[in-house]
Formats: sequence, structure tokens, C-alpha cells
Amino acid sequence: MKNLILFAILLTSIATFAQVDFGTMAYGGTGCPAGSLTQLEIQNGQAQLLLDLTLEANGQQASILRKSCNVRLPMRAANGYQVGIRLGKITGFLAQDKKVRTSLNARLSFVGALKPQTLKKDWSTPINSDFQLNGALNDYLWTNCGGKDSMLSIDVAALTVGKAPRQTTLAVNDLNFDFALRRCK
Repeated sequence: MKNLILFAILLTSIATFAQVDFGTMAYGGTGCPAGSLTQLEIQNGQAQLLLDLTLEANGQQASILRKSCNVRLPMRAANGYQVGIRLGKITGFLAQDKKVRTSLNARLSFVGALKPQTLKKDWSTPINSDFQLNGALNDYLWTNCGGKDSMLSIDVAALTVGKAPRQTTLAVNDLNFDFALRRCK
């Protein structure tokens, strides 16, 4: 019986996301030049975007350094359905010395939506470790009702500010988010 229930859940998951057509992903920005975005994997209602966003200020004289990565993913739900997204987590590594402040900001939305989901973290003390930032389990953001094109917007920005010379390395490895599908309301 357990196997039958698991098989039914698997079939439902496969059938559910067969209701969504994903277009070709486009990206750009100073933090993800051509060829640096390695993979967007969507499976069983979860997505993982593998990034290679790296910000390094090793002895540089500039007091402010910024990088960003902007991703767009077109999608269309079948007639009668809506796609929802929810920000999950970001993982990476940060090493910075004294008198440096580093910020990381991630934003997830559908183009034209009024309220994006955001995840922001500021570090202002010396650190040298991996990090994981977890999004709040917010409500999903939903596309318009099916049959219409929607554009998923994923924006990640990093900033470091400090007195020169300074040592800072920030690497963002991946961003995870959840997908859901429902009948139009």
C-alpha cells in the first residue's frame, strides 16, 4: 500500500509539472557573465539555480565593490492553472577582515508583480566560513491564470564596502526555490 501511495505521489508530481512549459533562460550582470551560470534544475516542485557569483576585493583600493546576477525564465501554465514560487535558501562562502561590510540581496518575482520575495543579509564583523540563508516560508507568488506567458525574475546582488586595502571574498553557490501549481482562483 505504501508503494502504491508513493507511486501515486510521483505520478502526480510528474503530471503536475507537465502542465508548465519553461522557455529558454537568459541571464547577465557583472556577477554572472556568459558561461558562468551552470545549471537550473527543476524537479518535483523544487528548483536549484547553480550560480558562480564571486566578489573579491583582495588589497584593492576601491572602497565599494558590487556584483549582480540577473536571471529571467519565461514560463506558461496550461489553461486553468497558475504557477507559484517561493524563495528557499542561498548557500555560499564569505571571508572578510575587519572594517568591511558585505551585503547580499536576493529577489524573486514575476515581472510586473507588486510584491517580490526578498532575502537580505549584512555582515559587518570578520568571518571566514560557509553560510546558508533561509527564506521565510512565505506564501507563494502566483502567475496570472494559465495560457498566458509569465516571466520569472531572479536577481542576486552583492556589495562590499570598506577602507582600502581590504580582504573580502564572497562566493554565492546556489539559490533554491519551490514551485507549486494550482487551479486558477
